[in-house]
Amino acid sequence: MKVNREHFSWSQYDLWHRSKREYWKRYSVGSEQKSNRFFDKGKELATFIETGEIIGRSDDGMLKLVVEQMPKLEIPEAEIRFHLYTNVGNSEVLCYLDSMSSGADKFLEYKTGKIPWTQEKVDEAEQLVFYATAIYDKYGIIPNAQLVWVETMDTENDGLLYTGVVKTFNRDFTMRELQEMYSKIQNTINEIAEFEYEELEIDNDDVNRYIYLQKVIEEAELELSAIKMKVQSELMEKDVKFGKGLRGNFIITERKTWNYTEVVEELKKDIAKQQKLEQKNGTATFSVGQSIMFKAVKN
Repeated sequence: MKVNREHFSWSQYDLWHRSKREYWKRYSVGSEQKSNRFFDKGKELATFIETGEIIGRSDDGMLKLVVEQMPKLEIPEAEIRFHLYTNVGNSEVLCYLDSMSSGADKFLEYKTGKIPWTQEKVDEAEQLVFYATAIYDKYGIIPNAQLVWVETMDTENDGLLYTGVVKTFNRDFTMRELQEMYSKIQNTINEIAEFEYEELEIDNDDVNRYIYLQKVIEEAELELSAIKMKVQSELMEKDVKFGKGLRGNFIITERKTWNYTEVVEELKKDIAKQQKLEQKNGTATFSVGQSIMFKAVKN
């Protein structure tokens, strides 16, 4: 696939692994990336940190307060470039770090959002490993990172606003992690170069019929639910669990919901962590299945 960028970046890596079609649209066809309020909020914060200016229309009084709480290092918006050999030749990787120390032994990544960051999420964040790999390749240093989460909330009249909560999480890296990420970047660039995206034009009659039937099903499901709720209410009012009809019966069933001890809940968490670890280090194996889904085009 031919791409419209001379360099490779975290944004490209991330989008490729999330959606090859969206990657093709943005970096091959050249479709513009649609902005959203979450992206704009992060951009607002980054611009204020770097320039002290408020972009767009913002009367968020918490902006200055949260920026005062956030840790900062000597080099804001630090640019790092490094090269690696791939099937397409000498590929350049470009990274912009939110903040980096002058000795390149530490960097910061700022995140805004409503969904809380946790230490577990930070430990699994590939973006931090991507940036650490860039620093190691250029400076020969395995850095330490901090992810700084600035919490936002939805408001009815003013949109997204900062809550004033700022949390910082530490992240250390191992040589093995950096080596694995280096290989992942190489493999990803190779995959993109070899990928050829094709689309098939589908008969519009099939699409229109599918959309119509979807609506029919949705309306039928709503009516079915209404009937079930009506019958259930009648059964419960009479304190009976069986309702008889000429062509069918309604039956109130019961099922158990188990509540486990803390010991079992901790074991479940440990198993989940071990599963993620085996996925990460390649011990776990996987199979790939295919299915088809429909997504309506927004007008």
